[in-house]
Amino acid sequence: MVAHPSSSGTSYTALCTILQLKGEEEGWKFIQDYAGQVLQFTKSGAAPAKFVGQGEAAVGIVFSHDIVAEIEKGAPLVLTFPAEGTGYEIGGMGIIKGAKHLDAAKKWFDWALEPATQELGPKYEAYQAPTVTGAKPSRPELLEVNLIDYDFSYCGSNKSAFVDKFTNEIATAENLKE
Repeated sequence: MVAHPSSSGTSYTALCTILQLKGEEEGWKFIQDYAGQVLQFTKSGAAPAKFVGQGEAAVGIVFSHDIVAEIEKGAPLVLTFPAEGTGYEIGGMGIIKGAKHLDAAKKWFDWALEPATQELGPKYEAYQAPTVTGAKPSRPELLEVNLIDYDFSYCGSNKSAFVDKFTNEIATAENLKE
């Protein structure tokens, strides 16, 4: 199972990773081939981990933190990464210019960037890798992944075209499973 890239940033990241690794021509052929093996395209990027954990499919393509969350709940899953490399996401935060409560926003930023704060993730079922020096990762293996040189500009500027091509030529976005 894998989510549909029209409704899932997770799936769009996976699609764009394939296109970057293989080039567009070979990448689309690869995507067409694997789409023929997909039981269901879901709306949510995290949903395939839940379905595979329940035995409804054999493989789920998701971000690693979604698999880890299901493993921590007792699902019989194995976390793996493609040897040739994988794309990734970078979570971010910002303060909006003219924020009504600027001092509070700055305090929240300062708190969020403390190593101890970033170590709180597992307490709230969040297993992303910490982003500040000194924070101990709950899952060190997540820092040992072969990441590709993911081109965020390329993926962002081509998103509409790539999602349209996927929807029109690979899998329609109608009746996606929650």
